[in-house]
Amino acid sequence: MSSKVRAWLCLGLMTVQTLQTVAYLGSSFKILSEMKDIRFDLEIIFSLSTWSPLDCSRKCETHGRCRKPFIDGRDLDICFTFAGFHNLTEAKAKCATIQSSFISITSAKENEFLTRLVGTLLNIPFPDTSYTRPFIQGFWDGADWILDNGTPLVYTNWGPDQPKKLHLRKYLKLQDGKWHTMFDSKVRPVFCSYVQ
Repeated sequence: MSSKVRAWLCLGLMTVQTLQTVAYLGSSFKILSEMKDIRFDLEIIFSLSTWSPLDCSRKCETHGRCRKPFIDGRDLDICFTFAGFHNLTEAKAKCATIQSSFISITSAKENEFLTRLVGTLLNIPFPDTSYTRPFIQGFWDGADWILDNGTPLVYTNWGPDQPKKLHLRKYLKLQDGKWHTMFDSKVRPVFCSYVQ
């Protein structure tokens, strides 16, 4: 990997970690670790007329029912965490080390949730568009699309002309809220999760 790509990756990762660490609360900043069990929706709605620390729909919770470093997805009954940018092999290993797997999408609500999470990466100037298109659970076994546990996909949200080239593209990515088959060699954002 070139030094320029490595520098952009480091800058992007620092930006994402900074955004995850610092939340704007009224007129002061506060570290999320000090906000134990405060629920949020990863999209804090700021209003000048509102004095509450967090004006949001309260769908997520820092840690809560989940072990560290996971965030409690509350209504989705999942625990998730951002695990960095990796190729497919590294990503599977990264999630496995924290007893989880790629985030699986089993409903339109979960698809929208991950699409919004990925939206936080869109303003960072990455060296390739793959850095904004995360891996999602799903594998073509030659006959069906299955999850890591071997069960068939119960929900799909295929993009136009998808799935395609199944003999070459056996894994899935989320791109602009739609599912696309992909090659496994690109570096992508990794969201690890487990069911609550």
